[in-house]
Amino acid sequence: TGVQTCALPISKNEKKSNEAKNTINFIKNFQTIKIQGNFADESLAAYIKNEGGVVATIDKVLKIKIKNLGGSVLSIANNRIVLENSKDFS
Repeated sequence: TGVQTCALPISKNEKKSNEAKNTINFIKNFQTIKIQGNFADESLAAYIKNEGGVVATIDKVLKIKIKNLGGSVLSIANNRIVLENSKDFS
């Protein structure tokens, strides 16, 4: 799959660690795609422009670019998973 995990502790806080592990297990079921190109952000933007979709990121600049192209963004903020819809969706 496209998700990689490691044996390092996610958090010293057991509750947050369990929540993070649950989130990782949840996203393992997401559909992933292969994209081509030399730069990840540019490749993701081109794919979203042509096909639409959802991108998981915490990069603020990439979030804006994806939403302006009609895609949605999945991110984590304040210990919550947040789905931000595109500018065209509202």
